Amino acid sequence: MTRRLLLAGAVLVVSAAVVVLGALLDRATVATASGLAVLRFGGPLAWLSQDQSGLDPPLPDEARLASPWEHPTSVAWLPFVAEVAIVAVVVALACGVVARVHARRSPAATVLAPA
Repeated sequence: MTRRLLLAGAVLVVSAAVVVLGALLDRATVATASGLAVLRFGGPLAWLSQDQSGLDPPLPDEARLASPWEHPTSVAWLPFVAEVAIVAVVVALACGVVARVHARRSPAATVLAPA
C-alpha cells in the first residue's frame, strides 16, 4: 500500500514537472500587436496565459513566456490539472511496462547453466 502510494505521488510530481517545463519552453506565434494581449502557453490545453502588450517586437514574432512580475500572468487550473492527469496516465503506463520488463529479466526468473 505504501509503495503504491509513493509511486503514485512520484508519478504526479514527474507529470506536473513535465507539464510546467513544457509551458516554460513553449512558444506562441504572434502576427498582430493585438495578439500580444493574450498569449497562451502549455501544451494542447493552454493553461497559462500572459499579457505582453507592453512589448513592441517586430511582427510576426515567436513569443516566449516572460517575467510574471512585468507582464500579467494567469493560470487556468482546470486545464492544468487535466494536462497533468493526461501526462500522469502516460507516465504510469510507461512505469508499468518497465516494471513488467524488469520482472521478466530478474535474476530469480533466469536459470543459469552450470559452469
